[in-house]
Amino acid sequence: MDEISETPTSANPSSQDYRQFLIEVLLAIAHSNGNPKVVYPLLQANLDKLDHNFIHTLQAWASAKFSEAEPETAERIARNIGNFSNLIKNFPLGNKANNVEIAMAGYEQLLTVFTPESNREIWAAIQTNLGNAYYQRIHHDRAENLELAIAAYQLALSVYTQEDFAIEWAITQNNLGTAYRDRIRHDRAENLELAIATYQLALSVRTKKDFPEDWAKTQNNLGNAYSQRIRGDQQENLNKAIEAYQLALSVRTPEANPINCLTTARSLGNLHFTQGNWQKAIDAYEQAITAVKLIRSWAMNDQRHQEIKAEATEVYHKLGQAYINIAPI
Repeated sequence: MDEISETPTSANPSSQDYRQFLIEVLLAIAHSNGNPKVVYPLLQANLDKLDHNFIHTLQAWASAKFSEAEPETAERIARNIGNFSNLIKNFPLGNKANNVEIAMAGYEQLLTVFTPESNREIWAAIQTNLGNAYYQRIHHDRAENLELAIAAYQLALSVYTQEDFAIEWAITQNNLGTAYRDRIRHDRAENLELAIATYQLALSVRTKKDFPEDWAKTQNNLGNAYSQRIRGDQQENLNKAIEAYQLALSVRTPEANPINCLTTARSLGNLHFTQGNWQKAIDAYEQAITAVKLIRSWAMNDQRHQEIKAEATEVYHKLGQAYINIAPI
């Protein structure tokens, strides 16, 4: 579980405290149009309330409001809850597992207001967000969470067609591909085939010309899937993975996007390393190290700093090993 220890601001908040905090957050979201610079300090000051009691408060309050409000008012409240769910899901402080559970509770409340009949576009967006939350979920069974993520993405795709919602369709296909790639249940080989197919669908919209960052992200994902592929010729799969990583790195340069460059260059280096292509591994690792040097000057939370440090440590270790392996005896 990813958890950052924080000092609570008060002991044992009352039910009234939770309710007052919820209303305060939703008002801040409404007045700032969901600006994280306004909302996140408020969340940080109330970390002690971001727990399961808050989930119950959110569910009870929203259910009561939606049942008594006029449709227009209910939709306005629901949009604020939706913005809150998006913000809390990505909030870097507090208990990450609780944050995701709170986000999911919010999304589920929205589905009582927005239906496929009343507003299919918003309903589909909620399903995509819910799928993302299930994918990130820490509590409960990982295998079941991935199945729920896949089901939510598929529901979204019942509305998001390539013809009518090309961008949203491509986003959801990309996310569905990642859920298939990590899927635990069913046949592993078939899951990877589904992942590759959905990534390729996403790339039919996510072109380098129109959406370079998204294109690079999906190319990186495709490289991950090909590197794990079970069916087909193994060397051909590895070559396709290398090609996808190289394409991604044409956009994910150290200067333009050092964090993503580190991730992709490390993956490319590891593939070459496992095949004994020492010089190619060295070239990829050195690109990753260039990215690391740029990242070091960035401000980031402790958790992300530790993740970057772990990636960099692996790169430095394998780079040294590759130099040893390539050196003449």
